Amino acid sequence: EGWKHDVVEDDLPDIMKLFLEGRIKELQPWLGEAVYNRLAAEIRARKKEGVEIDTHVLGIMNSEILACEPDHVNKGSPIILLHFMCQQINCVRKKEDGSVVEGSEDDIRANSYVVAFQREYDEKAGELNWKIMDFRFNGAIAYL
Repeated sequence: EGWKHDVVEDDLPDIMKLFLEGRIKELQPWLGEAVYNRLAAEIRARKKEGVEIDTHVLGIMNSEILACEPDHVNKGSPIILLHFMCQQINCVRKKEDGSVVEGSEDDIRANSYVVAFQREYDEKAGELNWKIMDFRFNGAIAYL
């Protein structure tokens, strides 16, 4: 529970903000290679389309550890699956003129995410660090 509290209160708000702002290079230390490549592609696609999403994280809630499983594939440290809801404004704008192309400024959603965390040894620093090995949007509901 202490780990979950630290992740939800300290790390996830920063991670979500960096992701929504498209600051992938600053996210890289948190991410495993595969998830980094996938999120970087999503961010590149947004830039290519000329759109930006609202970057306000209004709150993170309803966090729950879904599982803690051994890594049978790579024989690494256990993988912790964490589900959380992120209260966000669903508003996508054209970057060039600011016109809204999806949602609205008052369309608040509770977005569901599932994140897989795993500890990885950093040889340079000589320490174990948590990395996000998977990051999935899992649906949304209108927040009233």
